[in-house]
Amino acid sequence: MQTAITNHIYLDEEGQAWIDDTNIKVIEVVLDKIAYGWSPEEIHDQHSHLSLAQIHSALSYYYDHQAEIDAEIEQQDKEIEALMEKAQDSPLKKWLRSVTQEPDKRIQIRATESSPQWLEDIVDKWVNGLSPKQIAQETGKPIKTIYQILKQRQKAIATEIQQSSSGDETEKLKATESLTDEQ
Repeated sequence: MQTAITNHIYLDEEGQAWIDDTNIKVIEVVLDKIAYGWSPEEIHDQHSHLSLAQIHSALSYYYDHQAEIDAEIEQQDKEIEALMEKAQDSPLKKWLRSVTQEPDKRIQIRATESSPQWLEDIVDKWVNGLSPKQIAQETGKPIKTIYQILKQRQKAIATEIQQSSSGDETEKLKATESLTDEQ
């Protein structure tokens, strides 16, 4: 059962605030404002499916419940950090480090030649053991962007591993399986 809070905002059964007629949580709009420093108009430019009224309602709800939402954001950050710490020396990361240091292995870590350097720097930092939070702090990029980049890169690597016919199949299988362990 949904509980209407204000125009454009409702709470689901778990007490999570959502924007009406969308699959967007209020916290997601808040994270865009916090991470990028976007105004409501800039958020609308990035998420044109949201009306300005919906965006303003989400931000209004946030300011009315700022302590709760900030605590939820902090809790999510702690959970992510704990998961990343747990995955620090996963088989995938060990394998990726070995691939980047052994030129005879043919798995391509970089996406394309047209990838911007900052994107490649993010992947290199992760392969060398930095957490996404540390990467975000060093690069000034939002942590949400860092996670999206790393997740896309993991999928690309898994696809290439599966298509590759050279190298130790056991090592590839272990690395591919660890993708699900890290997420």
